[in-house]
Amino acid sequence: MSEAIGDRDRIVRTGDLLTTEVDDEIVAMSVANGAVYAFDAVTADIWNRLETPCALEDLCAALVQRYEVEEAECRDAVVDVLNVLHAEGLVAIVR
Repeated sequence: MSEAIGDRDRIVRTGDLLTTEVDDEIVAMSVANGAVYAFDAVTADIWNRLETPCALEDLCAALVQRYEVEEAECRDAVVDVLNVLHAEGLVAIVR
């Protein structure tokens, strides 16, 4: 991804993944990408929240509250996850 994700940028899932939940995790398959993804519990939570467009700042605020993590640490981790999902074409960033 060439540009940084801004706090007010809205992120949403794209395309269709075949998914199944196993415990608190998600296993997803992209036929288009020919790839299988394993989302741990926190990434699965992020994925589920992106079913509808969500601003980065709102996503982070919800995760900080749920996981009792520092705001800066949460934002860095979420941006890392979103960058990977975006690079794979699994999410879109709306500016």
